[in-house]
Amino acid sequence: MEGLYGSITRTGTARVLAALGVTPSSHLVDVGAGLGRPLLHALASPGVAAASGVELDAVKVEKAGAFAEQAAAGLAARGASWALPSLPDVQCAPVEAMPTLDPATHAYSFWEGVPPGARAAFGRLVAGSATVAGVAVVQRAMRGRDPADEMEALGFGALTLTHSFAVSMGGSGRSFTAYVFSRQVDKPVSLETACRPLPRALVAPGAAGASAAPCARGARR
Repeated sequence: MEGLYGSITRTGTARVLAALGVTPSSHLVDVGAGLGRPLLHALASPGVAAASGVELDAVKVEKAGAFAEQAAAGLAARGASWALPSLPDVQCAPVEAMPTLDPATHAYSFWEGVPPGARAAFGRLVAGSATVAGVAVVQRAMRGRDPADEMEALGFGALTLTHSFAVSMGGSGRSFTAYVFSRQVDKPVSLETACRPLPRALVAPGAAGASAAPCARGARR
């Protein structure tokens, strides 16, 4: 189940979140969440309403839970103003098993090495979403291709490229490119709606996964 995973630097993550337009009323979903670092970053600053992830590797899902608890405890120890409002909810499931991304408002994926079928499944979920207004993906540079056309070919529907910039991996310093897209939604999502958890994936009974995290401020999973 081990794949190509990684996290971009804190500076790069902050830049991606800013380009996405994430706010305290947003619900961020990370497809291929790994240990959930971008989700924790979003919860700490700008302090999103909810942060959810989908991860195929059951070991990483278990590690993500422990990592989130340790990170939250470390931030809380620095003072009440740094306490996380909640912890990420990371499901153990293939993206193909997700029924919807709603009520997420923004979607992120470090998808270098993600197979075409999973990218297409992500695309179908975005295209069918009534709430996702922004999408960011990190991969090698799309040279000689229009990024919006490339995403549309994968089934994402009509997206508008708003930003593209270089980011680097934490630790290795390896360089990738972040592509940030906007998407038209009919109606902005209310804070109450954004706080709702993602529906559980349609996976076989007994599959590993994390329980839904409460969204109320100050809650802990």
